[in-house]
Amino acid sequence: MFGDIGVPELLIILAIVVLLFGVGRVGRLGKDLGTSIKEFRKAVNDDKPEATMTQATTIAPPQQQVQVPMAPVPLPAPDHTAAATNDAPKPPPAVF
Repeated sequence: MFGDIGVPELLIILAIVVLLFGVGRVGRLGKDLGTSIKEFRKAVNDDKPEATMTQATTIAPPQQQVQVPMAPVPLPAPDHTAAATNDAPKPPPAVF
């Protein structure tokens, strides 16, 4: 869509913008845009060291783990009532 715009077309667009807004306003807009980009880059670069510092302070040194022996858990007794009455267990209903 914009791939066919060349240097002459950009110059025409720039001339129209200057005619509409004036040289002073376009210059001030460019200066403000440059200042905001510089401040954004500075803020992004300032945040990086703080993030690594907070991560470093929140990580605790590893502690020794104590293993506690667990008592064996008995398995439930098998249910033979379904086989004795010839009633097979029904599958759960399908949920869509």
